[in-house]
Amino acid sequence: MCVRHLAFVLLIWFPAVLHAQKAEQPCPAPQLDHGYLVLEKENQLTYACDEGYKPTAEGWWATSTCENGQWSPKPQCIEEKSCLPPTIINGNYFENPNGWYAEHRTITIKCDDGYELKGQPERIRCINGTWPPLPVCEKSPNACDGPPQIPHAVIIKQGYQEVFVENSKVVYECESGYTTDGIATETSVLCSSGNWTGIPSCHVYCLIDPANYNQDNYQVTKVQYLKEGEKKKIRCPYWPGAFSNFRCTNGRIAHTQCCEEYYIDQGRCF
Repeated sequence: MCVRHLAFVLLIWFPAVLHAQKAEQPCPAPQLDHGYLVLEKENQLTYACDEGYKPTAEGWWATSTCENGQWSPKPQCIEEKSCLPPTIINGNYFENPNGWYAEHRTITIKCDDGYELKGQPERIRCINGTWPPLPVCEKSPNACDGPPQIPHAVIIKQGYQEVFVENSKVVYECESGYTTDGIATETSVLCSSGNWTGIPSCHVYCLIDPANYNQDNYQVTKVQYLKEGEKKKIRCPYWPGAFSNFRCTNGRIAHTQCCEEYYIDQGRCF
């Protein structure tokens, strides 16, 4: 019986290579010190560790999968007093390539941009297989949340992120056909003391161009822009005290005949 079992084991392991049907490359037979493993599938194994040791994963057993010629994660049994990598939300630290930290090893926590440690130590030490209470990276009071969404605009030259450090700048660009002031399509805003300053708005603007109007009829002396729905009184030089009411409608300028200002204000000038 023992001989047959040994022959079966040799049949599997003698080539020192496990062929995983779903992997692009076969994986070599893993070497596991201080533990034992079972080939659960042709491309997956499960392992556990001897007394006084533990896997490099939460729990007393762990799995590993053959991926492109490598077992991932690598099966390892480490001393129970060693520590697994801690999870630091909104923070980071130097990660040991081995995937674990020996007892008494210290790591230094660095918060992500826009976050800070408030009254907490930045260095923590692995003691008896656990880390002390982990420091918390909190949002800095002068940092800003993500810039607000505004209609008809997007953020350019900047990937999405939830928090920005003070003095960060982002650039809005209006969609085609919209501008912030009749000319500009891009506007930068600044994070200052926890708030974004200079938030723009994108509108359809109409152009009032002096070249398009007889100066004897309408006193248009410079290029002007009106937002959609905005009105502006333009003086009629040939009629003292008279005006024409210009209005931006559907991206185009329309205007009334020349009337006395009273009639324009009463909506009786067409």
